Amino acid sequence: RDQAHVLARDALGRPTEIQGLVVDVTDARTIDRERREARVRYRSLVEAIPAITYLEHASPEAPEESRFAFVSPQIERILGFTPDEATSDLHFFERTLHPDDLPRIREANVRAESTGEPFDEEFRQLTKGGQIRWMHDRAVLVRDDDGAPRFWHGVTIDITDRKEAERNLRLVEARYRTLVEQIPAVTFIETPGAPPDETWFTYLSPQAEDVFGLSSDDLRANPRRLGQLVHPEDRERVEAANAHAEETGESFNEEFRIIRPDGAIIWLDSRAVLVRDDEGRPRFWQGVAIDVTAHRELESRYRDLAGMVFGELDGDAD
Repeated sequence: RDQAHVLARDALGRPTEIQGLVVDVTDARTIDRERREARVRYRSLVEAIPAITYLEHASPEAPEESRFAFVSPQIERILGFTPDEATSDLHFFERTLHPDDLPRIREANVRAESTGEPFDEEFRQLTKGGQIRWMHDRAVLVRDDDGAPRFWHGVTIDITDRKEAERNLRLVEARYRTLVEQIPAVTFIETPGAPPDETWFTYLSPQAEDVFGLSSDDLRANPRRLGQLVHPEDRERVEAANAHAEETGESFNEEFRIIRPDGAIIWLDSRAVLVRDDEGRPRFWQGVAIDVTAHRELESRYRDLAGMVFGELDGDAD
């Protein structure tokens, strides 16, 4: 950088003496260039990620205001508002919040502004067209060298698809639970890999208490408890079938007796299939156990009756 000024002129006003100063500003130019490049990289980054990036002036004295210094262009694609509309409206954030979420988010915002702790909340926000989008907003407070608050640097991600998937999953789980808890059978989910004499239940429907005489919690807490209930005359066969299913991945399909804690003998028809993930790896056993005691007793009575009838017929024939 070269700076100079005229010290003396001749009678015609022409400069005869000039004093100048030449300063090496290479470092300053380098820093300036790097700062511009950093700004370009930052803008390229924030305008490429699928989220709204923003800078908001810290305003502990007015936490209900959203004094945005910068809002990335993605806001228009996600919410339908332009960056100018967001930065020019001091109440943009609260104005676009879902009314049911406004009190909770206002309280969280006041807490963040007063403590300087990060802001991290999920909420519903209204688009320019009146639609509802679920957003996850995270922001941290940036301070100057003296520790004074300068601005909030935040990212808002559209999580509507995730929330919709979670809602659908809850509906499916509710329908599944309603179904399995209404049918006259014990439905269970079992983790694969257990020894033949153990059962690693992750879910056991409430009907278990009526059938086994033990609560679902009791049977889940002790993996060996179900095996202990199996009738001694059936235990070896059931454990062998269990080991074969675990080893081959083939379905488990057995009828056997259990002895309940109250001494009652119950016949069970237990069936389970191995559910695998997309890559073929075992995830869990999905099964059902049906109390077939009445059916077995009916069969026994039928056989007894048939024996009596045929015995009488044989006697008459003699």
